[in-house]
Amino acid sequence: LQTLRADIRLGLTGIAVGSERDGAVGFFDKQLLAQARDFLISGRGSGRHGETLIAYHGDGDGCCSAYFLQKLIGGPIRFYWIPTPDFDFLKAERHIMGLRPELTIFLDMPVYNRPELIEGLGHHGKVFIYDHHHPGLCDVCQGMNNVLYINPVILEEAEAFPTALFAWELLGESSRFEKDVLFMALFTESAFITCMRMNRLERREV
Repeated sequence: LQTLRADIRLGLTGIAVGSERDGAVGFFDKQLLAQARDFLISGRGSGRHGETLIAYHGDGDGCCSAYFLQKLIGGPIRFYWIPTPDFDFLKAERHIMGLRPELTIFLDMPVYNRPELIEGLGHHGKVFIYDHHHPGLCDVCQGMNNVLYINPVILEEAEAFPTALFAWELLGESSRFEKDVLFMALFTESAFITCMRMNRLERREV
């Protein structure tokens, strides 16, 4: 456990360096981050005619990414925690559809296999999805300007980058607290092992 903790802290240093806007390269394309940021901020709920809903997987990756996104968006936000296994997804769909959010955000959730949910929410407001599970296909999102679906595994030779890593780069803050939150997420996310092996991680002490 001590070795794993040291390796993760080593990797976290490299990620932080890659996101300090000093010319270093982060894990995600800057244009993609800008597109996602504009999409989220422009679609956030006003509180008068709708709200922002963040539905997130109940593990460390999903919970920590939800924190980063709420800090980025601000305003009135409703959270919907989705634990697994033994979760009633049909009940969750009915509940979310009944809320009619102005902006619906799915984090760390493979909702590509629920096209009716995405299409229904997309007709009422904006839908943002970040997922890193296979197979990562979402045909219903094609041709819908109010749906933004991001999944790194659908890109050729891409890694299944954790949701919290994307949300942290999206937020663009590198304070000690945000780094600790990211550390908690990556500590529980086995996909981070692949991140540690990439050349973009710089070996220096946090």
